[in-house]
Amino acid sequence: MSSGKGHAESPTPQQRLEHLNAVLRAIRGVNQLIVHEKDPDALVRQACSLLVGTRGYYSAWIALLDAEGNLRTAAESGLGDAFQPMAERLQRGEFASCGRSALAERGVHVIDAPARECVDCPLSHSCDGKSGMAVRLEHGGETHGLMSVSVPAEYARDDEEVELFQEVAGDIAYAMHNLAAEDAHNRAVEALLGSEERYRALFEQSREAISLVAPDGRMLDVNQAWLDLYGYSRDELPEFNASDGYANPEDRKEFLRRVAEAGFAEDEVRFRKKDGTVMDCHMVLAARKDNRGNIVAYQGIVRDITERQRMELEVRRQREHFKALFANSPEGIASVDVRGRVVDVNPAFESLFGYRREDVLGRKPDDLVVPKGLEKEARQATRSALTGAVSIPETMRRRADGSLVPVSVLGAGVSIDGKKTGAFALVTEADSAEMLVTVPDSIGRAAALKTVPAVADSDITAAPIWIYIDAKEAAKKLAPIAEMQMQAAGAMPT
Repeated sequence: MSSGKGHAESPTPQQRLEHLNAVLRAIRGVNQLIVHEKDPDALVRQACSLLVGTRGYYSAWIALLDAEGNLRTAAESGLGDAFQPMAERLQRGEFASCGRSALAERGVHVIDAPARECVDCPLSHSCDGKSGMAVRLEHGGETHGLMSVSVPAEYARDDEEVELFQEVAGDIAYAMHNLAAEDAHNRAVEALLGSEERYRALFEQSREAISLVAPDGRMLDVNQAWLDLYGYSRDELPEFNASDGYANPEDRKEFLRRVAEAGFAEDEVRFRKKDGTVMDCHMVLAARKDNRGNIVAYQGIVRDITERQRMELEVRRQREHFKALFANSPEGIASVDVRGRVVDVNPAFESLFGYRREDVLGRKPDDLVVPKGLEKEARQATRSALTGAVSIPETMRRRADGSLVPVSVLGAGVSIDGKKTGAFALVTEADSAEMLVTVPDSIGRAAALKTVPAVADSDITAAPIWIYIDAKEAAKKLAPIAEMQMQAAGAMPT
């Protein structure tokens, strides 16, 4: 990190929270992106758009490098034509001082005043009044590139801001690592099914664990990647039997049965390293036959997917966590699409307003709960929530039986994959507003928003989500419930 200190005016706690939530939404979008995007160029283009699209950063650019440190591709958002000189310099292998510093050492490099500190950067003139952050994209000791953003100067040295930027850089680097592994895996499979000459070259150079095994389990040959993965030396191979590498030896019998039927088998299986560590792997196993069609050996390609499995488990956990928050929340929640029509409500909504779920689906919340005379206010609140934020200190809402309840409303915009899809709105009884806005705001904006990407393909993906609270009960119940929710989501406010 650079040693200079910024002189920006400190933001208010509310401004800081709104900014960090914008960054969280960007991270959420990037995490969802890396699950399904398999093209590195498309991934970095969309990642830049997400980082800027949530208004967390003014601009962002990413440069991917090959193993020799040469530029593979570069992408940007928020810079437009101003990025062209930088792209040309990157193509020539020329990095500005911020880029050189980030590539030379781990951690986030902060540039408090780019126009003064980074005079050799063609982008410094576009960063007047802003600060910059740069970090190398690194995973497993391999550098995959460089990422840089411009950020409001008052947040550049905020510890949480720096930590979140480091987190999203790590996510992108991990995605690049996985895509490189996928590419190596696919090339290894092609070699296995192609010519012996092509296979042999890839066998020696591949980062995939490749083995040649006799039908009785003797190890005929392995590459260095196999030795590294399992933790054995080449001298130990004569004493090693293929069955010893399976966490469950019966799995090998099942693979051999399938290969005997089809000549080829591919599946996930658990293997055991020399030190006893069990790892989740993806294996391709093929039979090698002699001229008479007899199996003389099995060729296997193994890839460790333990980390991928962990991430998928975390995605499922977050999905279930969000579903539970929606279904069990003491607040009434209505999920609506971008046209403002209800696609789901939770039990608390039904209890609070006296509507059944099937009675409100496809209808607009304003038609259901906004009393006569407040239609204009409600329409304006919806528009404000979809484009940014809204706060109505005191207003009224209507139950199904026509009775009114005094409320306060706080809302914030929500985006998925950089596209504005709706808003969270928190509604509390007016005389309890101060307590209820503070606690649920931390949940709804720090915890729930961060959970949304994990449920983007679930039944609750619609878009705007409006939350309604019966404040007379909430005033007594919400504080301890909110604390448990925040602890579960890792979003306890300070």
